[in-house]
Amino acid sequence: YQEVKSSFKEEHLKSPIIRGFYYPLAVFISYICISIGISANAINLIGVAMFLIAGGAIFFASAPLHYIFAGILIIIGYTIDFCDGTIARYYKSKKNLKNKVTVIYGKWADEMSGLIGVAFIFTAGMFRTFLETTEIWVLFFGVMAIAGFMMMNFAAILSELIRMRFKIKNDADRMREKMSKGFFGLNPRIFSFGFEIQWSLIALGVMFNQFYVLFVIFGILANAMWIARYLIYWGK
Repeated sequence: YQEVKSSFKEEHLKSPIIRGFYYPLAVFISYICISIGISANAINLIGVAMFLIAGGAIFFASAPLHYIFAGILIIIGYTIDFCDGTIARYYKSKKNLKNKVTVIYGKWADEMSGLIGVAFIFTAGMFRTFLETTEIWVLFFGVMAIAGFMMMNFAAILSELIRMRFKIKNDADRMREKMSKGFFGLNPRIFSFGFEIQWSLIALGVMFNQFYVLFVIFGILANAMWIARYLIYWGK
């Protein structure tokens, strides 16, 4: 069990949300999967399945419990998102990775699972809310939220590639550190709108059937995040 804990990505533990909530769950699930021989790629597919089932539960929801069920599945799915990397690093430490292709596919699948999950959940919530309220604005805000989420992730991956290629320091990190000092030393990740914040908000929004609120939050913050990266690189 300790070996599995040590395989968890240390960088993630900088976040109090991950360290206090998702980390213990992810280590436990990873330990179970390793014990019964489930691979990192297989657990990734299980995570995607959780998101798809949650989306189906949202669209066909007929009672508040269905939304709560979907929210729990989202939390489990996001926790599993930490497990695939933990499991892969554990097997790597045991020299049990089959080949480099497994690693490359794992990295690609890890990025795609979150994008697929949010797109499916938001689409299900958007049409479920529209069918209940017939308000056309929910479609507008839903599309804005989905587009913003996709662009935010695309910009994050692209900026990482640019920094690696041109050996540029992360200006966004420096900005968050300055903001942290100005706000009583709060953890800088709070200002990053990180994945743990995103998924926690999504799970809570789904549980309470507050898709309008979710779409407005993601429509504003997600689009602001990728536009901010555009502005950061404007002078470079």
